[in-house]
Amino acid sequence: ADRPDRTRGTNTDASGQYRIDVPDASSVLVFSYLGYLRQEVIVGSQSAITVTLQPDNQALSEVVVVGYGTQRKATLTGSLATITTRDLLQSPTANLTNSLAGRLPGLFANQFAGGEPGVDRSNIYIRGTGTYGNQAPIVIIDGLERSMDFLAPSEIETFTILKDASSTAPFGVRGANGVILITTKRGKVQDKALVNFKTSVGVNQPVKFPTYLGSADYAQLYNEAIRNNNQGADPTTLNLFSQQAIDSFRRAKGDNSDGLGYNWDYFDYAFKPGVQQDHSLNISGGSERARYFVLANYFRQDGNYKHTDLGASNTQAVFKRYNFRSNIDIDITKNFYARLDLGARITDRNAPGTSAARIVELANTQPSYLPIVLPTNDNPDNAQISANNPSGSLFGDQIYRFNILGELSRTGFLNEKNTYLNGSFVLGHQLDFITPGLKIEGLFGYDSSEGIWVYRQVDTYNEGYRQYPGYATLQPVGGIDVYRTPGLFTGRYERANKYDTDQTVGNSLSRNPSDSRSSTQVKLEYLRSFGPHNVTGLLLFNRSKRLIDNQVPFVYQGLTSRITYGYDDRYLFELNAAYNGSENFAKGRRYGFFPAVSAGWVVSREKFMANLPWVNNLKIRGSYGLVGSDRVPNDARFVYLQYYGGGNDYSFGSDNFG
Repeated sequence: ADRPDRTRGTNTDASGQYRIDVPDASSVLVFSYLGYLRQEVIVGSQSAITVTLQPDNQALSEVVVVGYGTQRKATLTGSLATITTRDLLQSPTANLTNSLAGRLPGLFANQFAGGEPGVDRSNIYIRGTGTYGNQAPIVIIDGLERSMDFLAPSEIETFTILKDASSTAPFGVRGANGVILITTKRGKVQDKALVNFKTSVGVNQPVKFPTYLGSADYAQLYNEAIRNNNQGADPTTLNLFSQQAIDSFRRAKGDNSDGLGYNWDYFDYAFKPGVQQDHSLNISGGSERARYFVLANYFRQDGNYKHTDLGASNTQAVFKRYNFRSNIDIDITKNFYARLDLGARITDRNAPGTSAARIVELANTQPSYLPIVLPTNDNPDNAQISANNPSGSLFGDQIYRFNILGELSRTGFLNEKNTYLNGSFVLGHQLDFITPGLKIEGLFGYDSSEGIWVYRQVDTYNEGYRQYPGYATLQPVGGIDVYRTPGLFTGRYERANKYDTDQTVGNSLSRNPSDSRSSTQVKLEYLRSFGPHNVTGLLLFNRSKRLIDNQVPFVYQGLTSRITYGYDDRYLFELNAAYNGSENFAKGRRYGFFPAVSAGWVVSREKFMANLPWVNNLKIRGSYGLVGSDRVPNDARFVYLQYYGGGNDYSFGSDNFG
């Protein structure tokens, strides 16, 4: 790639040949490949540049995040994949799930929400679907299960996915669909505080719209379809567009000389580019005794709809997000340490009363010759229409009952505000006085979210249609018979007052369910080397309780253990086991045992490979294990009961249980 122009790049073919055009001799070419060191070369007067990339041996000594701990990449026997913060920041999306597609092997992202600000996210799957019901991987952020939907990329230090049973076994009954591990940034020891400010502004718009079809072309194709479907029939008996009508359609796009206007491009009418902005400020630093990382982030994404400003109200889709984070590390003594992490998110979403799918559906199905707004009273050539429809009425007939402008601006608007708070506190102590390499750590975390949403409608918009007796066909200027179907032409929009009226005809306020989760973890870790022998161990107890309003709490608890052994970084062995359970199952069946084993052989460290310098790292590994899911079917509760009460009344006796 050309460094000054990051949009100019190329790939080599199978033999390493490539071609790239650069603007001038001062350009710098950047050569990169996964697992190799990056090289930069100044073009100068050279017309052919040959480079040889060197293996990145440092990548093998890199420490990666695994379930409830870390391991060196060179000694891994499980299957995982990582992505850097730099890669995440290259995709300025409102939702982190939309930045992952194509970036991690084994991860599949399916965008499903239509792209409207605030609900634009992707379903994430790791190695396909592993269970019935909820098939999403669990997300662990800084050791606790949390949502990553509105996490700012500038908060993230590491992003890892766990794919096979060996790596997900520590999560036992929740590991069947893979695990996403995220750690947030922390302060580092440095003389002065490091201040980092990042801002970006961009434009978002749909990738592609259907090709616009003019009114005359539509009418001709319509006539052709009717004739083909009624071969041998008398043409005078068919409901066809007249040639006079087709000729009228050929006037310039947007020509409204007869008060109707043809050649409506509904996609162009309804959609426009939207502006997106992201601003992030963080400060980090510290000493040997205490370190800190503080972040504030503001994100705003404007929607792509037109014709949404009604003066006192606006039905435009807009999403605003505020992120705050403070991570503090304190070394109380040489062996005693503490961590305090605090995070907050505030989201504010505005949306029209309709859906993006509904707008696209209308833009796709409305013929381009149909008007959006009917002629006004001051058009004498359309007196018949004007008499039956108030000025500015929206068009609709018995076939095309819904109006795109009505859906955009007169279906009201929804405003949703949510606040998310999370915090965790960690205390740890090195137990070298018992045996070198032993450590104990305790963690307590608490998450809470609250929200409200308001629906307000200033104007009414009737989705049905009203019949106006007294005319059967619409006769534009010159008596051209445009609509062959006897007319049910209507102004389906009843305006309560002017567009900027404060009169409200529909209003509702609702509180989103409060959602809180408390988590507790206690773990013992052991890490020690004896010459060529490397041994690690983990024993962990965790318990999580989630409460949504006044529902029965979701409770999860269990034990996790792990033992790893490596000889000379050549022969590797790992054993994981979890015994945990969920209240979502019946008594006596709530706990399960989930073991997994994996092994690896680093062939490249054998003596017989020493004379093969072109082999930098060759590892053979395999794993086998058992993992489960407690979120079947589709997060339903108490599926082991034949009957249970869902109302507000108390139940007595045994009739409530099956």
